[in-house]
Amino acid sequence: MSATPTCLVEAKNLLAAETTQYTAPATCRFVIIDKVSTYSAAGGTATLSIIESGQTAAAKSVVYTKNYGAGNAYGFPEAVGHVLAPGDFVSTATGTDNTVNFRLSGRVVY
Repeated sequence: MSATPTCLVEAKNLLAAETTQYTAPATCRFVIIDKVSTYSAAGGTATLSIIESGQTAAAKSVVYTKNYGAGNAYGFPEAVGHVLAPGDFVSTATGTDNTVNFRLSGRVVY
């Protein structure tokens, strides 16, 4: 078994619509979320969900919703350490397009 630390999602602006950000590869054993970085220059809201393979975004999948003041950063510690099985995915949504920046890192275990 080997673990490969990697950037799962390069820095990007989040969209208001529920959007899949990362899907665990079918060829892995599992993926561990190590770090989530977010920042909002103007303020806003972001929701991060972890969704089981074959399912869709729903309230039961929400890990946390963060309300940002202007210039606030947040690391979503609620998501750190979560394990994704093959096909599980991370999804986000915001109140308004492009108000929150997002980056995700973790370890893919094969």
